Amino acid sequence: MKTPTTSHSSWIPDQSILAIATIAISPSKLSTVTWEDACIISRDYAVKGIETITQLPRHGKTQPLRFISMSGSNAVRDQTKKPLLMGDYLLMRGDAETKILNYATASNGTVEAQVTKTGIIEDPAQLSAVSKLGRAFLRSLVGLPKINVEAYRRRASRPGYQRI
Repeated sequence: MKTPTTSHSSWIPDQSILAIATIAISPSKLSTVTWEDACIISRDYAVKGIETITQLPRHGKTQPLRFISMSGSNAVRDQTKKPLLMGDYLLMRGDAETKILNYATASNGTVEAQVTKTGIIEDPAQLSAVSKLGRAFLRSLVGLPKINVEAYRRRASRPGYQRI
């Protein structure tokens, strides 16, 4: 595994390694892959990620490893409550959340895990008016929040900005 490099090493306190990766098959892309591949990419890779990262040497670090997983706002952890819309997908994402949180719990304090439950993340510059209207309708239909990450992205791109 290669160590991430950056020209802004001052962003990372105490020269700790910071890794950010997001991988999943979004609902809009489900039709482009098999269900098995969607499960492998969206659930199994995330679970394998936390298992693998926690096994890496931490060179004397004593504080818990922090792992943040991005999921969907309507993912369902209770596998007996299948939603009417996108039921299998939302159960699978909820299963990933449960496995990640259970792994952290079983670590006896060496791993802290959190799950962020985002709605539809969009880039306004890349959407047509029709697409924006369609997404607004979808959000209202299934109760998804609209999250504006632009302000955070701008702050995070400034040299010296740290948020741990």
